[in-house]
Amino acid sequence: MNNQADLEATAYHEAGHAVVALELGHWFESVQIDPDSGEGEVTYHKEYWQRIERTSYSEERDILERENLTTLYAGEAAEAIRYGKPLELPEGDDGSDRGQIVRRLLSYAPGSADKLQEEIEQEVMNFLTYRWPAVEAVAKALLELEWLAYRQVKTIYKKAT
Repeated sequence: MNNQADLEATAYHEAGHAVVALELGHWFESVQIDPDSGEGEVTYHKEYWQRIERTSYSEERDILERENLTTLYAGEAAEAIRYGKPLELPEGDDGSDRGQIVRRLLSYAPGSADKLQEEIEQEVMNFLTYRWPAVEAVAKALLELEWLAYRQVKTIYKKAT
């Protein structure tokens, strides 16, 4: 079992993902944390991922990919805000997803990968700072309940904002 500080960090991380996904209109099934492993996840409907894959090169695909990247950055951003640390994007599951998305975005919207990542990092930090009461409320609910359905997150979000 992980300690309370680790579980709190996971709750804020997952709350960051959930709040950004909700705000961007990305419907997900649930968000959860596991006190035994200290891990968490936001479970998206497969239709969400299929929508991105079905969309050919276009402005819409660019928007979807950028929103997806913003949502992926939101976990680490929420932890950075909560603990007053600089945003650091580690390698791993979220990191490998980010790399794939950046490569796809650059394949049809050429530019600097570093510049793109910096822009999105700044966007997500601003986004979460503005909506911080919702992130805190979702994180606290996760620590209490461990699992929240989309509707619960939406209700918590509305009350907090």
